[in-house]
Amino acid sequence: LFLVTGMTFVLVTFAMAVFRRYQPGSAEKMAASKEGLLKVMMDLQRSSGGLVIIALSVVAAASFFKYRACLHSRRWVPWVLLGTIVKILLIINLLNTGIGFIARYLTNALVEKHADEVYDWLT
Repeated sequence: LFLVTGMTFVLVTFAMAVFRRYQPGSAEKMAASKEGLLKVMMDLQRSSGGLVIIALSVVAAASFFKYRACLHSRRWVPWVLLGTIVKILLIINLLNTGIGFIARYLTNALVEKHADEVYDWLT
């Protein structure tokens, strides 16, 4: 569980860095808001919580590599499949969450009749 959480944290951090590089205006608008996934992740990266997640992921990976000799029998295959399914589910949930935040920002901009914000989100 810690390994999947750490991998997801690193993936989201990488995606945010790419988003911030190619869409800096939109990324800063999302970060300036009082809530949102980008704001939560940026706060987590700046706090000790991000280091705790990474440390637990390293511990999980180290324990896996330490006991990999015990996995020479083919009993580990179902666990790899289960881990892959869990990772895919987490990625799908992450995408749904991101789409939800973007839809909310678009809806709020439309309701408040801010055409420039709507255009920024659509481009």
